[in-house]
Amino acid sequence: GGNLYMVRNYYGNGFLDIFGSIAASYFILNMSKFIEKYIPPLSCGLQLFGKYSMVLMCTHLIEINFMVGHIYRSIYALNCSKIFIYTLLFLYKISFCTLLTLIFYKIPFVNKIFFTSK
Repeated sequence: GGNLYMVRNYYGNGFLDIFGSIAASYFILNMSKFIEKYIPPLSCGLQLFGKYSMVLMCTHLIEINFMVGHIYRSIYALNCSKIFIYTLLFLYKISFCTLLTLIFYKIPFVNKIFFTSK
């Protein structure tokens, strides 16, 4: 694994991590502009993720704290290929964050914070 862990504000490679983060942000911004201009249907779908990005990031933070060692050990204990294990972890993370987002949507005061329409 890498040395960059933003949740704990740990940047193991110092300047290289910060430069990489800025470069990645620049790339995503330009890729978004490209998609918006040349691939409008994909742009519409990605706008939904952008609209709910704050609540998704909050659920991801909860998921990171919930993903305790015994869950990791259980998944890694499977005698399967790494691709299968990483796919299983990815599906777990997506499912957990989606479920939590739906629960947040049903809580009135949380709904007012994250799901306001303009």
